Amino acid sequence: GEYVSGWEGSEFYVYDAVHQVEVARLAMEGWKRPNNVRFEVGDGGIKGKAVTAKNGKDGVIIKTMKYEEEVLALGEKCHDKTTHSVATLAHTGLCYVLTCSEDCTTRLGRIDGSNYTYSSSVSLQSSDAGGRCCAAISNDLDDDAEALLVIGGGKLERQVYTLKNGHVKLIHNSSNEGSKQMDHRVNACCGVHVAAPSPSLSSSFYLLALGDSRGRITLLLADARAETVKVLEEVEGMGGRPILCLDVVRLGAWRFVLAAGSTAGELGIFEITVPEGGTGEGLEVCLRHKFKPHSMGCNAVSLHTTLGDGGDLTVSTGGDDQALHVSVFKLHALNMALGTVTIPNAMSSAIKALAINRGGKKIYLTGYDQRVVVFTIQRAASAGFANVSNNAESIKLEKVGSTFVSVTDVSDAAVIGLRGGEDVIVVVGDGLEVLTVGGREDNESGEMEMERARTAIRESTHLLVVAGAGMGKDSGLPTFEELGVDGKYKDMCDPLSLVLEERREVFYEFWEKMGADYRDAKPHGGYDALERMAGAFESTYVYTSNVDGHFLRAGGFGGNVCEIHGNAGSWRCASKLGIDEAGGERHGPAWRAWHERARAARASGGPLPVGTRTCPSSGFLTRPNVLMFNDSDPSVLKDIFSAREKYQAWEAAMEDAVCADPGKALVVVEIGCGLAVPSCRHESYEVVRDVAERGGKVSLIRVNFSGKDAGHVDGVDLEVKAAEDCLISLEGGAESLL
Repeated sequence: GEYVSGWEGSEFYVYDAVHQVEVARLAMEGWKRPNNVRFEVGDGGIKGKAVTAKNGKDGVIIKTMKYEEEVLALGEKCHDKTTHSVATLAHTGLCYVLTCSEDCTTRLGRIDGSNYTYSSSVSLQSSDAGGRCCAAISNDLDDDAEALLVIGGGKLERQVYTLKNGHVKLIHNSSNEGSKQMDHRVNACCGVHVAAPSPSLSSSFYLLALGDSRGRITLLLADARAETVKVLEEVEGMGGRPILCLDVVRLGAWRFVLAAGSTAGELGIFEITVPEGGTGEGLEVCLRHKFKPHSMGCNAVSLHTTLGDGGDLTVSTGGDDQALHVSVFKLHALNMALGTVTIPNAMSSAIKALAINRGGKKIYLTGYDQRVVVFTIQRAASAGFANVSNNAESIKLEKVGSTFVSVTDVSDAAVIGLRGGEDVIVVVGDGLEVLTVGGREDNESGEMEMERARTAIRESTHLLVVAGAGMGKDSGLPTFEELGVDGKYKDMCDPLSLVLEERREVFYEFWEKMGADYRDAKPHGGYDALERMAGAFESTYVYTSNVDGHFLRAGGFGGNVCEIHGNAGSWRCASKLGIDEAGGERHGPAWRAWHERARAARASGGPLPVGTRTCPSSGFLTRPNVLMFNDSDPSVLKDIFSAREKYQAWEAAMEDAVCADPGKALVVVEIGCGLAVPSCRHESYEVVRDVAERGGKVSLIRVNFSGKDAGHVDGVDLEVKAAEDCLISLEGGAESLL
């Protein structure tokens, strides 16, 4: 139909012009007339949303209408004047919203995760200087620890609060220092938790940064537990132009990357190393890169990292020139972007706020045109960056949607991921509005599953890492599928390829190259992450089908590594190839010729360097120290059996401990285990099933899971309910988990 609408007093009417009938009425019930009203017509009738004027009674009013039926969900009062800044925080299972306003008030509210209504809870200490910016930072290693709230305002004033169990406490107020600057103000602030060197250790330190109108960045080190805040340094480097935006990410314990945008449209990338222990002495701040992504003010910046030796940094900015800019850097080379891309007219107005979501896959931006625009971001695999010059090939941006918001004079927005998989966007200006994007239906293995995985790790006392060929992919090593498990790789894993003279040279070339590739490849950052994780558990073991030896090279698992297929990093005398455990020889013409040569040369022998084709002890041929298909060589099996016996002893003791004590739990982290060679899948399910059926607490986290690897594993009953209930699948990588 055709609809007409208009105001009569404080009521807004909608009429069906074709049928000459009123279909909806939005009554403000004596409140001030809204400055924006929007109606949408859908299958469920007409839905209306209104936001009161900035000096109205309430900041948010949401109404849903279905003809005569009216359901109201009223948001509580936020601020009486324009809200300058907003920050969100997930803490102890709650979603907090921190806001600063033109009316010189700062408030801490909450978002209800079931209906996404905003409720105000705490009014923080007011300042006559007014709050211009705010930040909320959680302890990402301990959700129950103190979080920090930071407010910056006029006269360069700043306040720092702790938040714990819903209680807020002021621990730092610069106005008490007597050094007010009447003509300047803090425009941006950010912060990050300082991780402890090991997950078993606790850290209550936070690095805070505040950018001001002088073009300076003040670095603070806060100790939430001791309730102290120390000024580390005032950093320059932005040419004296006022700082408009900041963001910071952690690269490791006491090492950070900070990005700062200025009114000149420039962005500076600083690498910061804070002295361990929080003394503040020996602080290192280095401006690694400075460039101009915008022709006018750089209003917003958001960072996202993929950690590890091959890690990268994604930098996204929005400016007064309406452009969205994204650059990707290697963490070890922040002085030069690997790839850049700019969307010139990403919005029809200046971009005031921008954020990359926690998964690093979406960018949300908003501005004066009262829209939230969503882009997806795809980055080239880390291994491919070496072949990418300074161009946009490493980044792909795609606009996937936008929606109007009712808040006018938009000034800021914040994004937070909730347990249900949604991204919650809070937009502020002349009011406050809450939007959600996504959910379990279109994020089945996303943020919700990641949060489940983090919880399982945090609540467990024992860790079993089960790793397949996918674990080595980020080190540049191929998976079984890529090698061709049904083709050449299967042939090269057949002992007959060494026995038959016509196939022998190809066999040696293949395994010499494999051994060299494994030796030259550097274990990626996931190994270090697992080592750090292991320190938080009572006991840890690694069970892997990989023959690259990288877990042993990592060296942080105390020898608790079971390589069930051996190690291609060494070779053995092949004189016992074709001999079974009872000493019997395999039959057939080829084997008879082999055994005739081998009988006189058989030697126990030890490990030999890769490429040693002749055993120095026996003078006979050699072979890789790898368990092949239908292999019974005792020279290889001896070490494998010994490693398995040690692992099985640990497994039995661990299962007894977990099943006997309700306070203990096992988490199995299965990484890169497909169905092509399902031995690791077998082990994961058997361990989980054994513990679950005995009443123990156990979780199975499957990382690098993909649809093609779904389904049954022969010989393992996947329909066992206890095992299925423990499964957490994480599609793609595990950077956020590890």
